[in-house]
Amino acid sequence: LWIVSAASLIVGILLGPTIVGVISVAALLAFFAQSVAGVGCLILAASNSEDDEIKRETQSIGERLSTAVQASEWAHIESTTQEDFDSRTTGRHPVSGNAAKSVSPSSRQPVAVQWLMNGRNREFLLFFFMKVALLQSPYAIQVGLHCLRTCVNCVGFHVEETSGDELGIIVPKELTGAVTFLCTLLVPLFTHGVGGILFHGSTWSFHHPFDGGSNHVTAQATGWSLIGVAGLLHLSFLVIGSGHNHVYLLHSGSVISTVAELLLLYSLINFLPSKEEKMSVVDSYDATAARCMPVEWSARKVMWFALSYFQDFALSNLHWFSPLWFISALIGLDMLHPFRATSTAAICANAAFVAIMCALPSLLIPYTARRKRWRWNPFGIINDACIDFFFHREGLFAGSEIRYEEASLDTYKEEGAMFAMTPHGVLPTSVIAVWHQFEELFTEVCVFFGSQISIVPNYKFMLGMRGGYVPIEKKRLVTVMESRQNVALVPGGVSEMLSCVPHGQTINVSIKHKGFVRLAIQQGYDLVPTFFFHANDQYNNPGRLLQLWTYKLTGIPVGVPIYVNKWLLPFSNRTPIKVALGRRIPVRKNLSPTAEEVETVHRLFYEEVCRVWEKYKVEYGYDDRDLAYVQ
Repeated sequence: LWIVSAASLIVGILLGPTIVGVISVAALLAFFAQSVAGVGCLILAASNSEDDEIKRETQSIGERLSTAVQASEWAHIESTTQEDFDSRTTGRHPVSGNAAKSVSPSSRQPVAVQWLMNGRNREFLLFFFMKVALLQSPYAIQVGLHCLRTCVNCVGFHVEETSGDELGIIVPKELTGAVTFLCTLLVPLFTHGVGGILFHGSTWSFHHPFDGGSNHVTAQATGWSLIGVAGLLHLSFLVIGSGHNHVYLLHSGSVISTVAELLLLYSLINFLPSKEEKMSVVDSYDATAARCMPVEWSARKVMWFALSYFQDFALSNLHWFSPLWFISALIGLDMLHPFRATSTAAICANAAFVAIMCALPSLLIPYTARRKRWRWNPFGIINDACIDFFFHREGLFAGSEIRYEEASLDTYKEEGAMFAMTPHGVLPTSVIAVWHQFEELFTEVCVFFGSQISIVPNYKFMLGMRGGYVPIEKKRLVTVMESRQNVALVPGGVSEMLSCVPHGQTINVSIKHKGFVRLAIQQGYDLVPTFFFHANDQYNNPGRLLQLWTYKLTGIPVGVPIYVNKWLLPFSNRTPIKVALGRRIPVRKNLSPTAEEVETVHRLFYEEVCRVWEKYKVEYGYDDRDLAYVQ
């Protein structure tokens, strides 16, 4: 496709654009070539193999973090048995040797995240996006070219709707309309034939009337019926005419074909092979056996799976909403502004309005250590509803898991506990998700976060109205600890965030900070190691190298806060939340602790972190990774 596109472009340049718009055909072919190449890259990225760039970055990080050591070597974990731990701490009875307890936010097992962790299901998701892109790309190009034609006419170059292309940039409507009609017919056939063989192997046949289960048969019948309707609408659009009077045929046909394609894809994941076919495949136990098992879906799970992408986009880009709103006011775009941007004064008034609205949360909403309960305040009720939606247990954070080492959760609920969370990760928004998923444990725990977060108006409003979240300052932390309320913080801070290499071989944890240990001793707070297995891979940070450089020079990580997934899209990597709580380390109160005492408790804490890592890394799927401590 690339070769044909390049040849068409050369012909267009040498001979000049004629009646078919050679340059536009070249661009259209280049678009499809890039789509095919992109799908190939996505499938390669989903194969769990690290690419060379990530390996090089990991190696360079290893060179920069020359003080990093293996956590197991640092902690001497082989000597830290249960009896050793109990003998080195006071006020704690030995924990029984039973398996670690776990708590799940729901007795049901939501499918969304677990479904994505399976390689076959990731392939199906990529197949889904590829099919929708192939189906709707011609329609999108048709609409885009119509808009382009309108813009060309607006600037004075008049191009008739049904005429040829004299500018070399407009393809006749009939051409894209014909491609749209062909895609409407051929893409579903590809879905049914090739997709069925890809995901069900020898248990699938192209013609299997009334086989595969009631859900499969119903979806197939409805989907193929809608395909016929969409094809007739697109054919009518071509036969009757491609003018403005009949464009509704194109739009309605494309919408119906999309619904039909979704139904056919839904029928694929609900295909149930007959017992004879299924048993014959399972007995052979080859690659096909893994594909023949149906995925358990329901309408509710499908709905939340789709909504999870909206949740993901909103949470990953929440910090951009206010700046973009302000920029839109400055450049004269009418986006929720009180005045029409018809003059410089109106533009300045809109910018001032946006600035005041963004400043109001900082001026009017105080942070509180305790959760706020709203009954009549509409802003508080709306904020609670938004948090309940964005962190819903069946959406983006479905399948969240937590393990704990103590005999019961009540041990962690006792007052005077400091939950020290590690690693920091690129953007630790999952802390809010953890607190929301496991409210029975963390409802009364005050979370202390980086002060720079409070600068963002959206975070200020959300966390301030919610309560239980406070910017970290020693004075505030001491005030809350004097009330004996349980607290939580991330001791690694910025240095640990910049040491984070998503998908790298090594998970780096900074152990240079000891202030939280000193404060815990001064206030008599027990330490609870809280390990976030998912945090390291949650986001990619394209500006990390710039932040490392500025942090080294100034102590402040200056850079554009762009957080993306491994494919550079504005979403997270959708890593499921996996948390493990270590044993509660008892600490004796001492207002003037010695350096040796701080060092002893500090070592106890990170030895327990290492032990928790070693215990749960296989269960959580991190057995191929290493944990390193950075001094």
